[in-house]
Amino acid sequence: MLQFRMKKKNTILITLYKETVSKDDFTAIFGLKNTNTRSIENYIADINQYIQKIGNIEKLIDLNEKEIIYDKAIKKYRFNTLLPYFIPYKTLLSYLGENINNAIFSEDFNMIQKFLDRSECMGNIELIETGTLSTLMKKIIQIKLSLQLNYSLKIEYKKNNKSETKYINPHSLINSGGIHYLYATYHTDNISNIGGKRTFALSGILSIAAHELSNEKLLENVKGNAWGAFKEDRFIILNLKDKASTFYKREGFSKSQALVFISEEADGSIQAKMYYSNEQDIINFIQKWMPFATIATDSELKKQIYKQIEDNYISLIQ
Repeated sequence: MLQFRMKKKNTILITLYKETVSKDDFTAIFGLKNTNTRSIENYIADINQYIQKIGNIEKLIDLNEKEIIYDKAIKKYRFNTLLPYFIPYKTLLSYLGENINNAIFSEDFNMIQKFLDRSECMGNIELIETGTLSTLMKKIIQIKLSLQLNYSLKIEYKKNNKSETKYINPHSLINSGGIHYLYATYHTDNISNIGGKRTFALSGILSIAAHELSNEKLLENVKGNAWGAFKEDRFIILNLKDKASTFYKREGFSKSQALVFISEEADGSIQAKMYYSNEQDIINFIQKWMPFATIATDSELKKQIYKQIEDNYISLIQ
């Protein structure tokens, strides 16, 4: 962890992790006159010079040695790499907060976030070297910036002990049960399955590099799991009682992408809507909570699910 206590430069880095920014936007943020862009240019030049002195910038999108560039095509400043040398502590905290599954800690993270938002704290934010972060967090940073910059990606992906190069259009990060996935479609430069949708486990991604700027907006608000994205019309209604209802009432539904609370009965049982990508999602959930989770309405799907669970039980005890 390295302290880089310069208020305006901290603010520049924090802002660029959220979005590409024009010169006018920066002058407004700092309360400068619209004609006074020289100060902004000097701040960014200082950041670039400082980073060039202390670290090697790798995997640049454009062929120059600057961490932050002014993109003339969009008339905005942006990072020139998917893994900047520094990440502000506040930004890293927000990324960690997005991936906290236990709702018990959400209030603690909110309190820290409010503290860091106070103006008197902004000048003392510690900048952290991204090279010291976990492999998973590095991948999250790279994917988030590719979505912000609207870049397709070239990745090396390992599955079943086989590594392949794939060209993809990233759309959304998905956290399902503590496992992180990238929801994407295959790019036209991929060798096969062009336009096909799928999820990639971040644990299987060996490397990430920018491929090319996309003409279409890539970022999507997607909820799903390892099987893919959830669809609004693909769900079942569940009855949860005893231990299952107690757990979900205590932990809350806010951290579950698949479950949505519907109602609570006088006996404490609850009814919930469960979105699923594959029928195995339903089987896994009911087997985890049986006999405290049941499918509420009779249907052919219910018969199929229960039959599979019964077969699984028979196979287990044989």
